Amino acid sequence: MDPDLYYGLEKYLREGRIPKTVSKDIGEEVKKLAAGYQIDKKQRLSKIDKDRQPYGPRIIVNRHQMLQTLKKTHDHPISGHQGQETTYLKTAEVFYWP
Repeated sequence: MDPDLYYGLEKYLREGRIPKTVSKDIGEEVKKLAAGYQIDKKQRLSKIDKDRQPYGPRIIVNRHQMLQTLKKTHDHPISGHQGQETTYLKTAEVFYWP
């Protein structure tokens, strides 16, 4: 997710206002997308996707964190190293990276 969009969504959901430091285009995008996101109990930006996510909102992962997140999922002791596709799908159940 674009860092300005992430910042704008997070600020908008926390404070109810678009930050002055983001562009007008980003501000408009934030308003369009805000209904699909929330700040979770641990104060993380999460995506709400009721049709696809039976486990609750997915945690937003920035692009620079994507590889590290996949590696943690793959290397976890109970993951069982079930292959690339399964690792990706299991990770996508909990995390979201646009």
